[in-house]
Amino acid sequence: MEFHLGRDEPLQRTLVSRLMQAAGLQHDEQAIMTGIQWVTQQVVGGKRELSLTDIRAAVTEIRRVMSLASAPRAAVMAQTRGARFEDQM
Repeated sequence: MEFHLGRDEPLQRTLVSRLMQAAGLQHDEQAIMTGIQWVTQQVVGGKRELSLTDIRAAVTEIRRVMSLASAPRAAVMAQTRGARFEDQM
């Protein structure tokens, strides 16, 4: 991961979006903001180096959370309680 100071923000977002797309990740504005928030948390938490394992774990967790956010409410509630979705119907 590299940071380039002084770059135009829209240009940087375009570059990041393309890199995310090339890596097979979501690359829309929400995905970019989620990534920025995660990096911010790492920096504030004092982490100065990120391993590939750290980044892969974060991507897995972010994908899980985003899939839950887009799932119907009843399905999320059933999964959260450990019940099967069919039992809720």
